[in-house]
Amino acid sequence: MERRKFRTITLIADIVILTISFLAMVWTKPASLSSYLPSHTPFFIGLALMWFVVSLINGKMHRGKIVNFTSLFTRVLTSNIIATSITALVMYTIRDYDYSRTIVLGTAILATILELLFGAVYIAYKKAVVQDYE
Repeated sequence: MERRKFRTITLIADIVILTISFLAMVWTKPASLSSYLPSHTPFFIGLALMWFVVSLINGKMHRGKIVNFTSLFTRVLTSNIIATSITALVMYTIRDYDYSRTIVLGTAILATILELLFGAVYIAYKKAVVQDYE
């Protein structure tokens, strides 16, 4: 798989995972989606931007840098913790306390778990050895 194609696929997968995580966390709240979506969209956009920038800098979306489970866990966890920390720091700096902690932290935690799950499946598939029984 080409390097550019791999980055495009991982970027799209990251967007989908982050969006699913955000919508799942909004769904857990008692208010409707229409009340949380407008108020938390700036947070989600900020988190998504930080998520992708840190992922590119840290090497989470580079093909040759994640070769085993250790590198997967290291890159994914450090990237996601740094991105969430920077987003939380910016939110604290501008003194915006209207965001739900469940949505803010839950989105990052659920996205991290999903990324680790899909990454582990991908690495297991790539490292699988096909044996011929004949």
